[in-house]
Amino acid sequence: MDSENQVPKSFSSESEIKKIKYHISLLQEILDHRQYPIPNLVISFDWDEKDLNAVHDIFEAFDRKLEDGEDIIWRKLESDLKKKFGIGYQAVKRIVLAFYDNDQWIDVCRGYAKANDVMEFKRINDRPRPVPDD
Repeated sequence: MDSENQVPKSFSSESEIKKIKYHISLLQEILDHRQYPIPNLVISFDWDEKDLNAVHDIFEAFDRKLEDGEDIIWRKLESDLKKKFGIGYQAVKRIVLAFYDNDQWIDVCRGYAKANDVMEFKRINDRPRPVPDD
């Protein structure tokens, strides 16, 4: 360690990597998922930028379907996320809630929440749809 800056000289040792991962896990615990939903999601799922972009791509595809007036099978959104990330239904709900709380892909989140009317989606399903600005 450089005593002046308290920075490890090398991050190559396994013990240093474990320590950094532990520090990140502590930071994730204090990161408010309502105020910082996407950073919280990325850290808790151990994603990188490529993973986050892949989630955005999936939501964007469903957003395009909505804009084109297509009939959507919402289980497909769930299956696309499960297939891409090897996650379960609870994780899918967390992703939808994170995007909704971050005001991203709102129409997709609302559509999925309406199709899966569970307690976790109450705040989505009970909130009136915002009126678009002209």
